[in-house]
Amino acid sequence: MAEPRLAGLGLHTGAATEVVLCRRTTAGITLWRRDSAPEERFDASLEAVVCGARRTTLRAQSGRTLSTVEHALAACAGLGRWETCIAVDGPELPIADGSALPYCELLGDGPEAPGRPWRVAGSFAWEGARGARYRLAPADHGRLSATSVFDHPLIGTQRMGWDVGDVGTFRAEIAPARTFGFVEELEALRRAGLIRGATLECALLFDADQPLGEPRFADEPGRHKLLDLIGDLALLGGPIRGVLEAERPGHGATAAFLRAAIDAGALVRE
Repeated sequence: MAEPRLAGLGLHTGAATEVVLCRRTTAGITLWRRDSAPEERFDASLEAVVCGARRTTLRAQSGRTLSTVEHALAACAGLGRWETCIAVDGPELPIADGSALPYCELLGDGPEAPGRPWRVAGSFAWEGARGARYRLAPADHGRLSATSVFDHPLIGTQRMGWDVGDVGTFRAEIAPARTFGFVEELEALRRAGLIRGATLECALLFDADQPLGEPRFADEPGRHKLLDLIGDLALLGGPIRGVLEAERPGHGATAAFLRAAIDAGALVRE
């Protein structure tokens, strides 16, 4: 049987790329770059992450990188597929339609592979750049929430939550939410060498007073912020048991928060 695959353009490189769901046995979530000889392994872990601008990037032991992994990782975590192997034939994963839904379809309806959980051992608060705030509290269940705040009349403040392990809600309410941006930022981002593969087919773009395209949800940006948070939390290698509230989360901020919470003993591996 053919291996499931997904092809498209990288959001930031604009390069054609393809991912394949490997049949090989793996411990944890691993990604492999097939465009190098030999293939290079990238572990989805805090030790490997180097968060770049507007994306999450992993670094192999050789120093080579693999970027924009957050939507694939969100699909793995949201579906409870904590032992997954994905091969990539380039330096960036395809953005597809800008959501995690194509990656859910890539993973299919296979059985869940439980990851070793992390327990919230005590209350913990952390603040980062650009107003990012994170709060942990102990609980006998997992609950994540993300609050996004944008000075835009169609967005404003949006909050979305998810009970960890609720696969149905993840598939229907979170995975379809697309990445988003603002017309006024496009030129600066392109000058910075970003979004070379961006189109209206892979993102929800906002003008000053209207979206350029049809939103899938009234609060699609807030849902996508939660999607990105779930993907970045997947770097732990297992689900969180406890309550995490994130306000204005970002890729780099989430990784820094997780390291701080572990160092403080607030997050403990079970």
